[in-house]
Amino acid sequence: MERTLLGKGFPFDVDKDDVKDFFNPYDNEIEYVYFINNRMGRFTGNCYVTFNTTEVCLNAMKEKHKQYIGSRYINLYKNAGEDAFSHKSYGGGGGG
Repeated sequence: MERTLLGKGFPFDVDKDDVKDFFNPYDNEIEYVYFINNRMGRFTGNCYVTFNTTEVCLNAMKEKHKQYIGSRYINLYKNAGEDAFSHKSYGGGGGG
């Protein structure tokens, strides 16, 4: 039961609240936002977003895939079964 999406294409200056706003009306169902950083510690524009339930995750993907934040559209992908929280390149974020 997968509850995590990979979002690609976020503007480099977004923060956790911006990501949550993008997923409105599912923003209150988000458990964690993990920003993926490069080796220099800079945000790549990609992040993992974990929702409370699989159903909410799938609904958010259906409604928000290729939607815009600013002038950029966001591609959403189901997490391919990797443990999104054990990868060394993830930075900042957290739940709540």
